[in-house]
Amino acid sequence: EKTIQLFAELHEVDRAILATNSPDAIVDEALTRIQRLIPYQFCTVTRFDEESGQSSFLAARFMNETFSTGPFSLERSDYEDLERLKAGKVYIIEDTFAKCETPLPSVLPFPKLRSYIIVPLVSQSTFIGSMNLGASFPNAFSSENIDVACEVANQMALALRNADLFEKLRQANQRLQLLNQKLLQAQETEKRNLARELHDEMGQALTALRIQLEE
Repeated sequence: EKTIQLFAELHEVDRAILATNSPDAIVDEALTRIQRLIPYQFCTVTRFDEESGQSSFLAARFMNETFSTGPFSLERSDYEDLERLKAGKVYIIEDTFAKCETPLPSVLPFPKLRSYIIVPLVSQSTFIGSMNLGASFPNAFSSENIDVACEVANQMALALRNADLFEKLRQANQRLQLLNQKLLQAQETEKRNLARELHDEMGQALTALRIQLEE
């Protein structure tokens, strides 16, 4: 019964994520709904843009409070961790006090962080970013929690990729509409110019003909 309930709740999470269009709504739905399934206290969803080399937070939460954050910088050593995330590796840090070095500390910038997991967001072999869940006590996340986080991260990555494609399509349609408007304007301008030229030429021809008739 517990397993059935878990699958039912995951199905509801998947439906809620895929029913939204904007990245903010996708992330908000995912984080709100999985809080019943995973005992996280700190959470961020990060996005990595390889073309620009910029990193940013799509969402950041402390307990139930959402707060805004801006772009953040990666250290040189972080890029090795990114390569592991791109390969689908989940980072599991059971106790930050027991480890001198922890992967990607910038993705969860909370001073009371004691344990956390970093789950990659990958869709169709495209690395998008990561979902990062943390707690203020060690060994916070069970293997079942990690499986749930991976399932939600996969659906979130798919939804975010679809949202990106939808936004690119919307922008392409806007550019096409603008191009059509410019084309219509050019056609109207050309028609007016042609009509003016015909009017002027016809007027000159009639004037010449009248002069010849008067002679």
